[in-house]
Amino acid sequence: MCLLALPDSAAFCDGQMSPKSPPFFDELTPFCHHQADEAQHPLSEFNPQVAETVRFIRLEELLQLEAPLPRCQDLPEHVFGMLRAGDKLVAVSHGWRFQMHPDPYGMEIEPMRKLLREISTRHAEEEGETFVFVDFLAIPQRPFRREQAERTEDEEETFREALLHMDAVFLYADFWIHLEMPMDAPADDGFVHTVQSQAGQCWDLRDLDGIVQCTATHSFDTILAIDGVAVETADATAKSLANAAHAVVSLQRRPFGIPNEVPCAERGWVFLERFITMVAIASFEDRGSALEDVVFSNSASVLREIRSGAERLSAAAKVSPVYCDSDNPLEAMVKAKRWSAFELRETCRNFEAQMRSKRFSAASTDKFLNPALRSTSSLHSDGSPVSPTGGAPDAKFVAGVMRGLVKRLGERRREVERLRWRESPSSSAAPGGEGGEGGEGGEGGEG
Repeated sequence: MCLLALPDSAAFCDGQMSPKSPPFFDELTPFCHHQADEAQHPLSEFNPQVAETVRFIRLEELLQLEAPLPRCQDLPEHVFGMLRAGDKLVAVSHGWRFQMHPDPYGMEIEPMRKLLREISTRHAEEEGETFVFVDFLAIPQRPFRREQAERTEDEEETFREALLHMDAVFLYADFWIHLEMPMDAPADDGFVHTVQSQAGQCWDLRDLDGIVQCTATHSFDTILAIDGVAVETADATAKSLANAAHAVVSLQRRPFGIPNEVPCAERGWVFLERFITMVAIASFEDRGSALEDVVFSNSASVLREIRSGAERLSAAAKVSPVYCDSDNPLEAMVKAKRWSAFELRETCRNFEAQMRSKRFSAASTDKFLNPALRSTSSLHSDGSPVSPTGGAPDAKFVAGVMRGLVKRLGERRREVERLRWRESPSSSAAPGGEGGEGGEGGEGGEG
């Protein structure tokens, strides 16, 4: 997840968006780890605001948690820690199954544990602690059980601020876990049942884009009808229930809210997290070994996707060999920058086309209730979320993030190549930072 100062941009967390965006790339251009201050973790150096809003759980503490994972604010303080020099950060990408909880039945826990243990075993000799970023454990969440309290005002503010920075976590992580899990809901989720409503009974209801959802007695069930008459709005439903001495209420069982059964491979936000990982890997000197050491998944196809994408991005950012034998170093660099900029733009367009085939269909309560966070997402009559393919503003935002990442990748390569020209005995003039025409795609130089 990665931030840009672009028009109509937003921060995101599996479908949750914020209408604001700090000038992340304008201020924090480098994202290759060896460029960081050795006294700090790269994330702490290049985005210090993260420490104020996003929590990182210690790996050994996460391994002890059982399903369903608790909310961030319900965990004791000692399970979290601050990133320091020598520490390692694992960013976990996964899809949310339900509106109120990403994985209430614990389907992801064992695959995630297995991959975390693999990381721990492979890098056991390295110094420092290992921390993990899991969005549900990283920022304050809404209740997923009746007895839980809503977020406080301070927690709401932390939540909104954190959305502006969580994407940076993926860019500056040391390891990445990409989970690919089936998104089928349990068989008893969604079955229709009826209850008798009595006069004076309390019904806490809310509108969620065309459906009426309970938030109290009947957990997060959807109200379908009262005495056989379909409901329309929360206010009208509440009045009908208040005025009826007895009423038969038809409910659709949703213990954890609206399900999202869109496969991970078809989700736009998951695609963006994978793309950011591709860009990070493409910035490494030794991309092949780097991917095997730092990217983990329970799906071989996901690993192939990320490897292929990183190789495509890296190849697009290279200096064309056609210009390497030029007698004029400055002319060679200018030509190479133009060539690389074109290649990067075309490569980014191809990735954008792939992204626009994805679906932005997260069932986020914050997105439903806050108009500033909403996209074109809608719901089927059964309550399942759906969004037109490539719907705006989600797809538009993601495209902007992708372009910014590719641009900075090109600029990173240009800096490396400039250093090589300066160190070359045959170079009579070192290309300046403003020389040539880079364009939006960035400039070349293999790094």
